[in-house]
Amino acid sequence: HYSEDTAIPLSAETIWTIFEDSENRIWLGTREKGLIQFDKMKGEVKYLKGQVLHRNNLPGNNIRVITEGKKGQLWLGTETDGIVLFDTEQESFISFNEINDTNSLSNNNIKSLYYSPDNVLWIGTNGGGLNALDLNSKKFFHFTVEDGLANDVIYAIMPDSNGNLWLSSNKGITRFTKGSNLEASPVIVNYTNYDGLATEFNTGAYYKDLDGNLYFGGLEVF
Repeated sequence: HYSEDTAIPLSAETIWTIFEDSENRIWLGTREKGLIQFDKMKGEVKYLKGQVLHRNNLPGNNIRVITEGKKGQLWLGTETDGIVLFDTEQESFISFNEINDTNSLSNNNIKSLYYSPDNVLWIGTNGGGLNALDLNSKKFFHFTVEDGLANDVIYAIMPDSNGNLWLSSNKGITRFTKGSNLEASPVIVNYTNYDGLATEFNTGAYYKDLDGNLYFGGLEVF
């Protein structure tokens, strides 16, 4: 148990997400306390919190989700400030957010992230559908209910062994199969309560086990 009052203190009271990177470092995404690198024996190794008018800064201190990209890079999804690329060696930040441009995020409230081996960052938003950032071209692509998604709130993005992405939302689960490229139309299949599923899922409630089984947490069942 760790808190402000324990022998090994932890300054954050609310932890939104816990992520272990390829170097076996533990990162905590917190509510209002930014990003913390934590060691269970040493406590807070690094404490990175955004400060107003500070250059090269973490833009927001509510971090909902963390995933790893290329070596030494973490992607952070924030509650109100879009996505952030964090260079763990240089301790530098690059922000990407909604700027009323087709080549930007469709929504700054981020629910889920998945980095795919083809150097694409998939982004689940709270109302802007599914976004894809091609990190080679630096282009954004948006997929919404207009393209066939069941809902534009994307709580989870998980891959299966066949190259599909599985998305949980407020209206069931979606199987998303990317086209030949990101500009091509995807194949989208939605599964709802008519298929025996819970209708509404939830933030952070998803898991892929070692056998490749996917689990999604809903308001009543998983």
